[in-house]
Amino acid sequence: MKVPKHVINLVGQTFGRLKVMEFAGCDKRRSSLWRCVCQCGENCIVLGGSLSSGNTASCGCLNLELSAGRLTKHGYTTHNKRSPTYRSWMNMLYRSENRDGHHLSYAEVRVCDRWRKFENFLADLGPRPKGCSLGRILDTGNYEPGNAFWMTTAEQSLNRRNRFNIRKWTSTSTFCPAQQAA
Repeated sequence: MKVPKHVINLVGQTFGRLKVMEFAGCDKRRSSLWRCVCQCGENCIVLGGSLSSGNTASCGCLNLELSAGRLTKHGYTTHNKRSPTYRSWMNMLYRSENRDGHHLSYAEVRVCDRWRKFENFLADLGPRPKGCSLGRILDTGNYEPGNAFWMTTAEQSLNRRNRFNIRKWTSTSTFCPAQQAA
């Protein structure tokens, strides 16, 4: 197809992973369309403005590669499915950072700088054992190594801020069995 006079000819130019092969016409708004070949071998039709602005740099393979790298960096999230450990970490961050009034009891609770990165949180606590959830000793202090552990439901129920449970906690507490083995 012949390139109209009002359109800048992009044939032969490369934009990101895309090489422009030929003019493919104009859309309804008279924007130029170009048939391109991606480095991965796929053919695609792209708006000229998207090519020249840098908004489109591949057939879509680049975005897939980048998102796959983000999702599988630590192996605890794949295809938008988050592991129980990752969900606990996300919830911990949400509770400590959300100041909209839904979690007033967490208003003063902070997460240590080290645990703002999931890989560090995972290295310190290990994967969440089945039947356990993240808790803090006596439900006080910040989320940090030495103060947060994987706890069973029974331990969480004892983990309250009252004197009776504090005495019971200190005399009977055995953290989640998987935690003791670590």
